[in-house]
Amino acid sequence: MTTTASTSKTTFLTTSSATPSEARTTRRLTFRSPGENFTSDLLDTSSTAFTERAELLKSELQPLYQRQSSSFRSLTVISFSNGSIINNIDLEFELTSVPNNTEIENVLIRAAPNITAFNIDNDSVDVQPTATTDAPTTKTAISTTITTSSTTTTAAPTTIVATTTTTADPVITSSGTSTAMASQTTTMEPPTTEHSSPTTSAALEPTAVSLTTLITATTTEAPPPKFVVQAVFVEPFVEELKNKTSKLFKSLELKITTMYDVIYKAEFGLLFIRSFVIEFRPAAGRTRMENTEAEMGLEFNKTTPIAEIPAQKAVQEVLIEAVNTSTAKFNLTIERESITITGK
Repeated sequence: MTTTASTSKTTFLTTSSATPSEARTTRRLTFRSPGENFTSDLLDTSSTAFTERAELLKSELQPLYQRQSSSFRSLTVISFSNGSIINNIDLEFELTSVPNNTEIENVLIRAAPNITAFNIDNDSVDVQPTATTDAPTTKTAISTTITTSSTTTTAAPTTIVATTTTTADPVITSSGTSTAMASQTTTMEPPTTEHSSPTTSAALEPTAVSLTTLITATTTEAPPPKFVVQAVFVEPFVEELKNKTSKLFKSLELKITTMYDVIYKAEFGLLFIRSFVIEFRPAAGRTRMENTEAEMGLEFNKTTPIAEIPAQKAVQEVLIEAVNTSTAKFNLTIERESITITGK
């Protein structure tokens, strides 16, 4: 008699996907409002002055860009800086059909004669890329469960029964008659039972195996090329400038980064990405001990071929030339002989 017991092999697929969204890119629009007075409360994004001016700019400019491009998504006022008032605004577009920088600039320049709520210096209008947000990728998890099956075989028992043989032997009676008397011989063999050893056949796969595969691409990118600029500004140094969260630090940071961004974007265009503060410290060893030395980073586009990255001397000369001709409009003064450049 043979009995076979088995279970089914089950495979199931589970897919987990992120909901795709469009990729977007941001352009930083900067322009100057000549003849308008800059006040310190415009540095505070929570102040009434900042909020009111930001809403004013948005109400005038957002409709212009909505009409210009179907890929336009949003307008955000980022900051204001001194000189008279420099406006820094982020424009967000859908990545696949973003207008070029010149087209974005021309929208504001063409509309300027009709805008009376604030002033626009057409020569100061500048647009630069800042960031791109990619759509999320999809990950798939595959799970497989495998169960075992087995077969057991048992042979039915076999029994051999006893065999009896009868033989007649002659017997002489007193009367002389011969009578055959049965004599029985019985051979008995013990019963024999045969059993086969049970045989079990099982799948080699482990029971309830769960396999999950997640594939994530990892790319290590080279850091973008950077220069470090050290220069002394005719600004009194105070201990508060060591605290990067202080209002005084943020105020001077905004003024200097705005100045550097305008100077280097004008010279290097899309090769230049941004400037950022590394440290403010007292100008030790300089003529004016109370002045502030600013150590700044200059970041260039990471896709720029090495041969096109400007040399240290060229980067230094651009700032020196600006000190001689144009930094006055930023209400900042740099000690020309203090300018040094390292890095790349």
